Amino acid sequence: MLGAMQMQTTTRVVGVDVARAVALIGMFAAHLLYLEGVVGEVVYGFPSALFAFVSGISMALMAERGARPAHFVVRGALLLVLFGLLLLIPTDIIIVLGVLGASMICLASALRFVARILLPASVIAMERDTFAGDALEALRRRWIRRGCRRAGMPG
Repeated sequence: MLGAMQMQTTTRVVGVDVARAVALIGMFAAHLLYLEGVVGEVVYGFPSALFAFVSGISMALMAERGARPAHFVVRGALLLVLFGLLLLIPTDIIIVLGVLGASMICLASALRFVARILLPASVIAMERDTFAGDALEALRRRWIRRGCRRAGMPG
C-alpha cells in the first residue's frame, strides 16, 4: 500500500531545471529591464549563453532517453515560430531562439554521428552562425526602423 508521503521517482535532472530557470529569468530581465554597467553586461550576455548551453544538455538528455530526430525537428520548428513572433516586438536585445531552433533542426540527424565528425562541424557552424546572426540582426533592425517611420515614430 502506498503511503500519502511516499516520494515518486522522477527522471528529471534538478541541476538542469535550475539552470533553465536561471536562464529564463535572465532572458526576461534582459528583455524587460534596461540595466547599465557591469550588471547590464552580465544580464545581457550570460542568460543567452546559459540558455544555449542548457538547450544542448537537454538535447543530449532527450537523445539518451530515446527521442527520435522528429522530436528535435518539431521542437526546433516551434522555437523558430516563437522567434518569428518575438521579432515583431521592437527591442535592442538579440533574440537567440532562431539560432537555437535552426540548430536543433540541423542537429536532429546528428545523433548518429561520431564525435570526430561533430567537433569540426560544430566549429564551422559556430563561425558561420556568427555571420548569419549578424545579417539577421541587421535585417531585423532595418525592419523595425521602417515600421517606426511608417507609424510616424522616431526609429
